[in-house]
Amino acid sequence: MDTLTAREFMGIFDRMTEYLDLEGCKTKEDIEWEILNSIAIMKRGVRKAKKESTKRRWNRMVQLMYVLGKDGVPSKSKELRGKPRVSFARRAIQYAEIHPRSRLALTLKYGKDKAKKILRKRLLKRLRTIARKKK
Repeated sequence: MDTLTAREFMGIFDRMTEYLDLEGCKTKEDIEWEILNSIAIMKRGVRKAKKESTKRRWNRMVQLMYVLGKDGVPSKSKELRGKPRVSFARRAIQYAEIHPRSRLALTLKYGKDKAKKILRKRLLKRLRTIARKKK
């Protein structure tokens, strides 16, 4: 996770929040707890699934969430191979501390839906002020 750019990390964060509810997560342990809870739910879905394709899809998602939550993304550069990696939870908390008004920080504080509404209101307010200045 430490070698990823902010844009790449936000892509991973968006994919993870499709399956996680990170509302109210303030620490790394809170996010890891949510990841483990969602893994348990997905494993139950794998057991109850009737189609093989559904089982494979959920198994892949379980593996992805487990790796991202525990180890983070493996580094691609030769210099960082074998070094400790930053997990998804730690990177998310660090990013939220650095950028407290970002979408990620709002998602951790309010949840994904409310964060989208807040960002939409900010955008509309900014557009209104720009429109007023042009008159």
